[in-house]
Amino acid sequence: MTSWPIIVRELRAESRRPSNFGLRMTGAAAATALLGLFFMFDQTVSTRQLGSRLFYSLNAVQFLAMALLVPAVTSDCISRERREGTLGLLFLTRAHLRFLQRQSKERLLRRSKLG
Repeated sequence: MTSWPIIVRELRAESRRPSNFGLRMTGAAAATALLGLFFMFDQTVSTRQLGSRLFYSLNAVQFLAMALLVPAVTSDCISRERREGTLGLLFLTRAHLRFLQRQSKERLLRRSKLG
């Protein structure tokens, strides 16, 4: 049984949720504001240093966002599955780390052969 159509359907359904749209817009606004602050206050710094600082700052912001948002989104997913009565199906899926690594490796190999 291939799970790719199910994954695609779930990703499309999640991308249409208004809260996810708000998260994407907030993230883009925060990244743009951070970029603007860097260009506004660091006018004497060379572009190499500015790029390095910007990269590390965006990396730190992304790490903090993941550390804060992933538990919230995961708990929301579990509570939604419980409300819909499909929590048992969620735990029946073969979403182990080794399985996901093998699947992504096989897809990358297939794409590299096609391209």
